[in-house]
Formats: sequence, structure tokens, C-alpha cells
Amino acid sequence: GVGNTLYAVDTAGTDQLFSYNISSPNNILQLNSISYDVVYGVFADGSYVYLAADGSGGGESRGFYIVNATNPGSMASAGRVNLTNAADVYVVGNTAFVARGGSGITSVNITNKNSPSVLQALSLNGTANGVFVSGNYAYIAAGNAGLITVDIANPSSMSVAGTYNTPGTALNVYVQDNIAYVADNSSLQIIDVSNPASPLLLRSFATPYNYS
Repeated sequence: GVGNTLYAVDTAGTDQLFSYNISSPNNILQLNSISYDVVYGVFADGSYVYLAADGSGGGESRGFYIVNATNPGSMASAGRVNLTNAADVYVVGNTAFVARGGSGITSVNITNKNSPSVLQALSLNGTANGVFVSGNYAYIAAGNAGLITVDIANPSSMSVAGTYNTPGTALNVYVQDNIAYVADNSSLQIIDVSNPASPLLLRSFATPYNYS
């Protein structure tokens, strides 16, 4: 969400990105939608929405998409970059960081929203399912490889800083106050990342279902 607008994805049939006016929580209003074949990740920042998506089916259309939401009631497609295996996205300033499954993480220059360009593609162990950025680091939920911290101080020259091999399959991650919360399929892993080069487990919570 951004301000009084919420962006959500419907994954039934043809995926759609929806915009909603939530200024009155008791009377949420749908404003607009854009259709995609599959949407894997969504991030809203200011007047734009960023997607890891497949536009029309097939690997050639999977990648990083930018939607102009200056007017949430009339969203319009802007630029895109073909990125195989695009799974999740996090944006900071004029740089997008795209988690790409077995293809690692890719940084994208989005200064020109109509013509984004790749800065660097960094290979990682595991499968980059989710990405969260805090400070100069990107935190990657990397499947069987667990949590991977990546130094992104220079988005054109990223490097792996540290790793923590969680017991399950890391699917997503959220970071706050130097604590990483990793959805690890069969458990929630709570990890101290105050030293990104040496993450330390604090707590683990099991579940009979799946954390995703």
C-alpha cells in the first residue's frame, strides 16, 4: 500500500493487479486493474508499482514490469526488462532488486521508468524466492540454501556477505531492527542480522502447516 491506495494481486485464472481506495476502511473501493498471465511479486513505491511477472505466457515474457500508477484509477504499463525466473522484487530509490529463483538476484536501474536497464546479475546458491532490502544489504530467502545476505552498497557490484542455512526451504523474508524473519516452510526462523556477514539464529517456531 501507498497512502490511501492498496495494490493487490488476484491469482485466480488470469492474474490481475488491482488498485483499491482504502481511505475509508469500511468502504474499500476497487479503482482499476491490469491483466497479466502470472504475477509472482509486487512492490509499490510512490507513483509506481513494480512486478515480477509473466505478461502473456511463456518464458520470453517473464521479467520485471513497471506500472505507472500516478493515477491509481487509470494504471498504465511503463517499462519492462525480460528476466527469466523473476520471482520477487524490492525497490529502493532508483534501483530495483529482483529475486530470480535459480538465476540469483538482479539489480535494475529504474531512473527512467519507461526504459529500465540491468545493472548486475549475481548468481547465488539455492533458489532466490523472496527479497527484502534494509540499509546496504539485500536479504534473500534462498530455498534450500536458507538466508543469504548480499552487499548492495554499489548496486552495480553486488557481492554475497553472509549466509545462514535454515533447516527447511526459505520462501520469504522480512527484516526489521536487524532481525530477519524467514518463512522457512515448516518453521518461522528468527535470525539476528546485526552482523550481515554472520547471521545468528535467535528462535525457531514450528508449524503443522507451511510458512510462505
